Amino acid sequence: MSRMNVSSVRDYMKSLDDELLHLLDLKHNGMGSPRIQDYIITAESLSTTSADLLKTEYGFHARENQDVLSLIWGGEYADKFRGTKTNLLFARSFWSAAKQNELRIARVFQEWHVFPKIFAACGPLYIAEYIPSLKSIDTIFAFLSTEFPSWKQRATLAKEILNFVQKTDSMELPLQLCDIKSPHFGFTPANAVRFIDADAVITDDALGHSMSMRQCLKHEDCSIFDCEGWCNENTGRCAAVRTNNNLQTVCAKVFRGSIISTFGGLLSSPPQKVAEKLPMLINQCADDITGSRGDISLRHPTQETLVTLQQYLIESLGS
Repeated sequence: MSRMNVSSVRDYMKSLDDELLHLLDLKHNGMGSPRIQDYIITAESLSTTSADLLKTEYGFHARENQDVLSLIWGGEYADKFRGTKTNLLFARSFWSAAKQNELRIARVFQEWHVFPKIFAACGPLYIAEYIPSLKSIDTIFAFLSTEFPSWKQRATLAKEILNFVQKTDSMELPLQLCDIKSPHFGFTPANAVRFIDADAVITDDALGHSMSMRQCLKHEDCSIFDCEGWCNENTGRCAAVRTNNNLQTVCAKVFRGSIISTFGGLLSSPPQKVAEKLPMLINQCADDITGSRGDISLRHPTQETLVTLQQYLIESLGS
């Protein structure tokens, strides 16, 4: 959460109270000022509300006998209940945590190891695993710096980013990364990739639904950051389709760089053995129309492109 003053925090917590009371359909008896401590809710009702949130946001359906409350909270939520009930004070703390997309998505998809671990949460505040980010090197100033990483370092990181993109596409609920830039990729000591800014991460189905709800005059009206959309100018509505994909955005904004293409990007200035074919493939990955869906042109570089990029990187690292 961003920094808030006391008044803002009070207003925020009041809005959470009102939202929970509405979602759980809890009524005040009308006698005196309502005290949040007076409300008692069931674990089942809070679990149902939480499951609805995950379904709406990610298209996520809990497995049979899966405890949704513990999934989001990250521990035995039942320990906080008096039997099957809890007061709304604790429910509010839980709900303010569940409303944080970075926490929620990290917990829901923790088995895939694509986001930093969440260690603990208290209300809207949480402690996450520290993972250093990939420094932005997409300017000529970085290129001229004595700290500019070696090709071996950059090619190794690029291979891991490609593995990460492949993983997000193959998940049970494929993830769309709608805000891709170098500093949003973090690397563990073993060079495993974690996406460290999940505010604009959304599942494929949820993204299509969100786009389809928009009205538009031009294609740009349908885009959600890096997730580009398409406007049907006859109906003034956005199509439920992303016209680019994660790999295209990585090629355009991370590998090639978005400011000075000659110098910028993680894969600028490759060694002689791939100096011609690697930049050519990166440009094709970033720019080429790969197909269409009806009248909609798509820039969806394929698995074949990803594999070829990996092969070129391996070749570049050979002796």
